[in-house]
Amino acid sequence: MKKGFLASALAGFTLLGACSSVVPPGPGPAPGPAVVAGSELYGRSIRVESGGRTSIMTFRPGGKVDANFNGRTLTGDWAVEPGRICFTWGGFRDCWPYQGLWRRNTPVNLTSERGTAVRLTLL
Repeated sequence: MKKGFLASALAGFTLLGACSSVVPPGPGPAPGPAVVAGSELYGRSIRVESGGRTSIMTFRPGGKVDANFNGRTLTGDWAVEPGRICFTWGGFRDCWPYQGLWRRNTPVNLTSERGTAVRLTLL
C-alpha cells in the first residue's frame, strides 16, 4: 500500500514538474504565461485592404492559409519569423512586419518587404 502511494505521488510530482518553468526573480510583477507569436491567428481570419480591393485570409492548421478575393480562393503557406510574418503562394513569397499580437477589430497598417501597403484587421 505504501509503495503504491509513493509511486503515485512521484508520478504526480513528475507531471507537475514537467508543466512548470523556472523564472528568475526580477523587478515588477511576475510574467504571465508565454504567448506564441502568431497564436492569435490560428483558426481566425484577417481582412486585407490594399489598392481599393479587399480580401479575406483564413489561417488553418499546419501553416496553411486561404486567401479569398474576387470570388477566387488561393491556398498558400504562412509562418512567423523573428519580426515578420511571411506568406508563400506557389513560388511567390512576401513578408510583412510583425512586432506582436494583432488585436481583434483593430486595423494595422503595414508595408510588405515588396513594398505593398496593406491595412489588416483581425476578424
